[in-house]
Amino acid sequence: GRDIDFLSSNFIQDIRLRLALLYERQGRTDEALVQLKLVVTFHDRPSRKDDALWTAARIYKTRGDMKSYRLALESLVETCTWSRYVEKAKRALARSAPAP
Repeated sequence: GRDIDFLSSNFIQDIRLRLALLYERQGRTDEALVQLKLVVTFHDRPSRKDDALWTAARIYKTRGDMKSYRLALESLVETCTWSRYVEKAKRALARSAPAP
């Protein structure tokens, strides 16, 4: 099982997300974001994309990158309408809206 189908499997998607969370806890946010981006862009299964986008947003906010924070939240709201994070993301976007 080392072909592209295996690399894009649900199992690997779960592993990438868990690895990203471990990296985040270790303060290795660049490595965490790489794994999260792979979950969002490489895998077909949508059920982990919302987790990846929510986690990425949290990392960006911690790093002070508010533009990327907002982009991750906006992507979550637009592409993962079924997600348990949608309402939280909408509230976070409202709170972080740039002043007119």
